[in-house]
Amino acid sequence: MLKTRDSRTWIPVALLTLPLIMVGSACSPEPTETAREKPREEFARLAGAEPTTYGIDEVMETDATLALAAMDEPQTPGSPALELPAERRGFLLPELGLAAGDGRDHMAEGESLYSQGRHLEAAAHLQVAVEEKPAAWYRSYLLGLALWKAGDLEGAADSLRRAAGMRPEFVRTKINLARVLNERELYGEALAAADRAVVMAPDNPLAHYLRGRSLANLGRVQDATAALRTALDLDPDNGDVWNRLGLLLLRHGAVHEAVTVLETAVSLNPGPAYIQNNLGLAYERSGRLDEAAQQFATGLAAGGDPARLEINLARVQALLGGAGVGGDEDETVATELAVLTP
Repeated sequence: MLKTRDSRTWIPVALLTLPLIMVGSACSPEPTETAREKPREEFARLAGAEPTTYGIDEVMETDATLALAAMDEPQTPGSPALELPAERRGFLLPELGLAAGDGRDHMAEGESLYSQGRHLEAAAHLQVAVEEKPAAWYRSYLLGLALWKAGDLEGAADSLRRAAGMRPEFVRTKINLARVLNERELYGEALAAADRAVVMAPDNPLAHYLRGRSLANLGRVQDATAALRTALDLDPDNGDVWNRLGLLLLRHGAVHEAVTVLETAVSLNPGPAYIQNNLGLAYERSGRLDEAAQQFATGLAAGGDPARLEINLARVQALLGGAGVGGDEDETVATELAVLTP
């Protein structure tokens, strides 16, 4: 019988260590981004993924690797804590009647389900596949991606740590581990994973991008800015990185520079509503209220979060109408909100 995700005991063998996912209240004029950003093809290509996966869902041949010497990996002392983190409590894989040795090719079925976007079912099969061949690193790697997509961040991190320990020269494991660890808010470990990816693949902009995200989450603004600029040196047409850099500048008071950076982000990647929202906030904080209103309206038309964008648009329209909303005091509060650590 298939065990639940919570009933397994896995000992991570490699602790490596990026979202600035801003999920503030709907009434807060906080810059926003998405937890699942829409990627650019270049990032996906460099990470070996399909163009829509942003380097997160790399499914590849198991013998693909980098020609690098094995690197020492920090080991996890002891066993996992008995108390499960909040995001894992109650997480259950579907009960499909699966078991090791039941005559089914669980690896093949898991890969097929994963490619169809059926991540919960894929994770159920891949869990059994790992139980059947625990030393097969790629099974743990793909299980980590499936669990991440299914919402089990702790399980995903465990699986990716296992894969990294078994195949330390595979840079994509470090990249994906850094992403998952950022979502779990384990920023120090995320930075360690991103740092290792940068050492292994110094010309990979995604590795530098994730390093910048990790540093930003740790409050190391200058270092984060430098890492993001390095990513842009390597991939100057990536609107997602321009957005991340603009968001960082906006949150830390460099409003006029943020406007220029976010205008570049929108010109390169005009689709996502969260980039339109960020540019709107930059315009608002620089006093360009008409342009701010236009950006918020554009974000709404693009299908962005109506609660946030409608409030942002109404606030700017009230300022334009002289209704007395905002003013110096409210602008100060908005600026304070903008620099809160997520």
